[in-house]
Amino acid sequence: MTVRRILGLAGVLAVCAILGLGAVAWAQGLRAYMVRTGSMSPALRPGDLVIDQPVTAGTPLYVGEVITFHPQPETTETHRVARLGPNGIVTKGDANRTPDVGSIQQAVVVGRVVMTVPFGGLVAYYFQQPTGIASLILFLLALRLAWEMVNPPAALRPTLTRPTAGRLPLAWPSEPLPGTIAPRSRPRTRR
Repeated sequence: MTVRRILGLAGVLAVCAILGLGAVAWAQGLRAYMVRTGSMSPALRPGDLVIDQPVTAGTPLYVGEVITFHPQPETTETHRVARLGPNGIVTKGDANRTPDVGSIQQAVVVGRVVMTVPFGGLVAYYFQQPTGIASLILFLLALRLAWEMVNPPAALRPTLTRPTAGRLPLAWPSEPLPGTIAPRSRPRTRR
């Protein structure tokens, strides 16, 4: 097996492994969210990706853990649990001086943060854009072309032959090549 085939197979297997792990994580309920503000700095910075494990209505929450919730429809926040009380859950961003206004009910909690990927949110956001997908395709094509330039297929490689005994490998042709101009000979002058 050639190096080209081994590298190609390794690349395909790596992409399949990443897609497979993502599908398994999605099936288990894990969700990813991008951190958009600095309210959780320095624990979570803008552009980080948080991976959430789902939380059901009966799942206990603890003070100090980071949760993701929907305080209003179409909005998502990730903050730390500051207090648990009879009126609900009070949350607070690490960079904020005061807790969030009001309390939330456990029904609006989406999940608890189990993992963060620094700058992973920026990468995910980039590839959600049409230009991000196009740039990925162009990068892969450029990589393929560069590989072909460095390692051309065997049919396109020049073959090197050994010169036969007594002959030079590159000899000046005795007659002009077709389509070339023969050099003029200068008349000899006597002195």
